[in-house]
Amino acid sequence: MTSDRLKHQCHRDGCDSEAKWRLCLQLRCIGAGAPITFHAESSLRVCDRHIKPAIAYLLSPANKERIAAELSKQGLPLPDFSSAVPVLVPAELALASDEAGKAAQLRQFIQ
Repeated sequence: MTSDRLKHQCHRDGCDSEAKWRLCLQLRCIGAGAPITFHAESSLRVCDRHIKPAIAYLLSPANKERIAAELSKQGLPLPDFSSAVPVLVPAELALASDEAGKAAQLRQFIQ
């Protein structure tokens, strides 16, 4: 199997179906000053069948801790996970965003 094929696979629970979606997260960060809305990309790419398990994994307590730690490391306020909204981005758009100059297209899709 080629590495290009692996990039497009779901991989959730051993699935080898085509990944149609990339999971992103939109949430508010609270702290000093006005709350800010934060858009975070993830490396999770899933097929239609594994959307719900992937969202559950993304919003698991362990991942919430990782997200909060990463935001803190970057000097950003604490995330308000009660405002968290999973965002599904078509995988082909997400894959295109990996190339230079395509990130703005992904941000526009999420907003």
